[in-house]
Amino acid sequence: MAGFRTPLLSGLIAVCGLLPGLLPTASAQSETADLPVVERPTPFSVWLDLRRGSRPPESWPIWIESLEAHERPGDSSQPAGRTVRIRFRRFARLNEYLLIRLQFRDTPLLHPTVTAWSETGTRAFDSGALGTGSGLTRTERMVLPMAGVDYLDIDAPGNGQELRAVQIVSLHERPVLAPLDFEDRAPAVVDPFTAPEEKGRADDADENLMGRVRAVLLKEEVMLRAKEGGAALEFELDGPPLLAVLRLQILNADPLKPPQVVVNRTPAGKLALALPDLADPAWRGETRPLRARMTLRYSGWVQAEIVLPSELLHGGLNSLIFYPAADDAPVAIRGVELQLKYNAPSFDYDLAPLPNP
Repeated sequence: MAGFRTPLLSGLIAVCGLLPGLLPTASAQSETADLPVVERPTPFSVWLDLRRGSRPPESWPIWIESLEAHERPGDSSQPAGRTVRIRFRRFARLNEYLLIRLQFRDTPLLHPTVTAWSETGTRAFDSGALGTGSGLTRTERMVLPMAGVDYLDIDAPGNGQELRAVQIVSLHERPVLAPLDFEDRAPAVVDPFTAPEEKGRADDADENLMGRVRAVLLKEEVMLRAKEGGAALEFELDGPPLLAVLRLQILNADPLKPPQVVVNRTPAGKLALALPDLADPAWRGETRPLRARMTLRYSGWVQAEIVLPSELLHGGLNSLIFYPAADDAPVAIRGVELQLKYNAPSFDYDLAPLPNP
């Protein structure tokens, strides 16, 4: 490999030398560098720091009236906790629905809840207990219908240290065209940063569509810890497919160290992540002793997939093992789905002729 590197590099330099007009000039680069960075306004969205000791923002959208936090004493019906209350102003044809993206530490037995109320004490929304006790920082999303809502309560048991931040985004409706005979893959709510919404199909039955067989291997949330040796799944096939695609969602993913997949004791490679926009507040930093750089992790769910060639699969019992990085923090996976491509009447292919000798 090293013997080909120098001639190739020098050849590229020679071509560039013959075509200087294709290269950016120093003056063009300096002009680009002088262009100001424009701050994009977000009048219908707000991000609020909920950590204890944090100060309220100096300004927020006009449709938010106030933000206050208070300690809640415990009684026979519920333990003590901390409640953050956000009051809203009502405007005609504005904020008929709000997208709530709550970021919190998923501590066992300290699950936060989100409720919405009217001034007369009518509860219009209840998220129920959020999280699974995984110990990871996570971002949960929910859509809040604003009819009759005057304020929002974010409640956390204990001292409220688990609460980190909340982003509130005003939603609007728009028509969507969808095919009648095929599954509508458009999300019910479009996330502002293209974070995934669905948790997979509700049924467990395998589905065949035009030569594509789709099976749900795992729906519930499972932790991946390096010290525990990963997580294993088994499934049976009637025969090897032409191609296979494995899809799932990952929580607390490090984009530089995605989990690896082993199929039938053969390494298949690392999962490819469909990363949300880097503007998403669900991105968070993590520092560790003796490490030079800060690790960025996504505290929400990330779509991931890997393509499996047919030779890795066979008829009968097959196995899948997911391994996190050896020195990495734990992650969670859910919604593991396997798609298999088989021959079908709708499958088109060409028989390529043998090359000329």
